[in-house]
Amino acid sequence: MSDKKYSLEEIGELAEALNLTQKNDPASSTPGAAVLHGPHHNDETQFGIFSTAGVRPQRWSTLVRPRSLARLLGINASVYHQELLEIMTGVTDPAYTNASDFCGDPPTVGAGKVCQQIYNWGEYFVKTDLNALPKIGALRNRADVPAQILNQGPAAHPLVPDLMFRMQDTRSQLQYGLYLVGVGLERALEHVLVQGDTTLASGDTERGWISEFSGLDNQIKTGYTDAETGIACPAADSMVLSFNAEVDNTDTYGRNLVQAFGDLFFAAQDRAIEMGMDETVFAFVMRKECFRSIVEVYSRAYYSYLNNTSIPENLNTDARTASELRIAMKNGQFLLVEGQEVPVIFSEGITREGLGDHMFKSDVYLTPVSWMGIPLLNLQYFPMDNAYIQEFASLVGDGKIATLNNGLFIAGTRDTGLCLEYLFAAKMRLILETPFLAGRIDDVQYTFRAPIRNSDPNDTYFYADGGDSYRL
Repeated sequence: MSDKKYSLEEIGELAEALNLTQKNDPASSTPGAAVLHGPHHNDETQFGIFSTAGVRPQRWSTLVRPRSLARLLGINASVYHQELLEIMTGVTDPAYTNASDFCGDPPTVGAGKVCQQIYNWGEYFVKTDLNALPKIGALRNRADVPAQILNQGPAAHPLVPDLMFRMQDTRSQLQYGLYLVGVGLERALEHVLVQGDTTLASGDTERGWISEFSGLDNQIKTGYTDAETGIACPAADSMVLSFNAEVDNTDTYGRNLVQAFGDLFFAAQDRAIEMGMDETVFAFVMRKECFRSIVEVYSRAYYSYLNNTSIPENLNTDARTASELRIAMKNGQFLLVEGQEVPVIFSEGITREGLGDHMFKSDVYLTPVSWMGIPLLNLQYFPMDNAYIQEFASLVGDGKIATLNNGLFIAGTRDTGLCLEYLFAAKMRLILETPFLAGRIDDVQYTFRAPIRNSDPNDTYFYADGGDSYRL
């Protein structure tokens, strides 16, 4: 125990701080917590969705979790409000006059050029429903028994705390509340990872995001400029191709999809080699529907493309050979490009536009993943477990602050009387270290009729739910 003696002034300040910690009323004093068992916290004529008598405790779930770009990312902490990165974009060719002999005045060398980019945080802030503590744990009657969800879905999201992913006890109001937070986080985060826009006001951002960071779509682009001067930096630009045709058709240059993919991947590899980065690992990022449609025609087009180039004439392919390639690419989740198996990562954050009668179009991204073990596509986060946050939060020692996922998230509480809600916050940003090695193929059109399920409630084609949110 400390031997420090406090002055009356210090005691007054501490008492004021203690009072302030109690002034953390939630936005509403009306409990709104959804429940699985027992009565709703604000309406005792409504009961939890698992509270009906006589139902087998084991249940199946149709909830689909997002297919996520997050599995491709390097993850690291940063304490810097802005991350300033610079790319050396070249060396100028100076004006010169050669000397006529060794006693003359020779030309000088050129000057290096650089392009600066600024990466700002996206800020995420969300809460659970307000729970009335005296009502937690109640059952509707003796027929209301804890349930078990037999299928929890795929592996947990790498950026979402595991306690927000699984419910081991459906009677636990905490586990259910965290589960709902996790579902919302996964959905919103995937859209920001791809479509994130730093210019959006908080009223226009994805749910829970005070501000968004710059997503993949806003970093794989042309038109890079220096953040300090606004001068154009074409050397930092990504490679952007417009296909704008169906997967079994050709673009305005007469290229089929295999040739378009080949041109993009060849250019990316060539840039990497010429820049001393020939060990760069690449991956395609696309929607799963798009990949399935591409693979259906890609194998036939791939061998036709080979046979139309300088490959020996005896390389004749048949339907079986093309089918074997199609099956291998689909099961192995890769595309064979320029003779190399390039991994494919699925993301539901990529915009998909409906063209009518199950015809869609979406973009395909080629991103550098790593070079010599150095991640080239990183998610940075502000470490909420840093010593200064802990110091400030521990002054009165009320235990109202906690951190999750190695400091990726900070959790706090707000209460009124015996009603309590939890709040969660995080600051993240996506950094594509080498945009000049990245590429995009715009407007790949495809027909897709397989009745799959997607996670986005705004998906009018492949999302489904139904049923009730409470029982009477």
